[in-house]
Amino acid sequence: MNGEISNSANGSKKVLIIDDEESFRLVLREVLNELGFNSIEAENAELGLRAFEIERPSSVLLDIHLPDRSGFDVLQEIKKQSPKTNIIVTTGESIEENALIALRLGADEFIGKPIHPLELKYLLDKFTTTEKRTESANGILRLLIVSDAADGLRDFRGFINKENVQITNIFNLDDLPRTLTTRHEIAVVNVASINIKNVLESLRKSPLHQDIPVLVDKTRLDFTGVLAGIMPRFRAMPCSPDELRVLTQRRIVSLKEKRRSNHLL
Repeated sequence: MNGEISNSANGSKKVLIIDDEESFRLVLREVLNELGFNSIEAENAELGLRAFEIERPSSVLLDIHLPDRSGFDVLQEIKKQSPKTNIIVTTGESIEENALIALRLGADEFIGKPIHPLELKYLLDKFTTTEKRTESANGILRLLIVSDAADGLRDFRGFINKENVQITNIFNLDDLPRTLTTRHEIAVVNVASINIKNVLESLRKSPLHQDIPVLVDKTRLDFTGVLAGIMPRFRAMPCSPDELRVLTQRRIVSLKEKRRSNHLL
């Protein structure tokens, strides 16, 4: 397909695929169809932006490496036009580095290639069924901080602007199950390697926290051996202290923008 936009969407569950690999788009088209979503396809940035303006899909699957422009540029332009559009960045290399950049620029999620159908379904279902839960009943965004040390993330906690953000601090991991009975919109984790698996497992087993962003301070962790692959398994993002601050603030701003946008509808 050269210079054309392919559209098989006829309902409200539209997903725009922007990727220059025709075989990858074909696979995604079939997967999306089986999952009950309608696909729109574009092979480069120009066609992708044109398709977005015409179709206004609810979600976008965006490749970082496009032949005419960077996917990061497309991400920024779509978010500028429509902050509430859900963008999933796809990448086949340097997943952690590219994902950090994408999240800073406003991406809602990232997913590595090859894409697993169940993981894609989870992300798309999350967007279509839980969007209204991104704010607390009282309008205050809740941030969960989990650490196994009383002084854990002290600088980070001081950085967060507490206006309209309610922070729950957990320093005794035995208190975590009880705390997870209340939904939080973001979780930041700072624990030793021996505790990280149990903390992430508890978060993802909680029905109220299955789909929230989880940012993990990587300075205390060794990702070799038993911890290899644990971050993708629990859909958690390893971050440096600076990245924790940048991404948390970006998530807070993004959630507030979505809330304002939803209130205007």
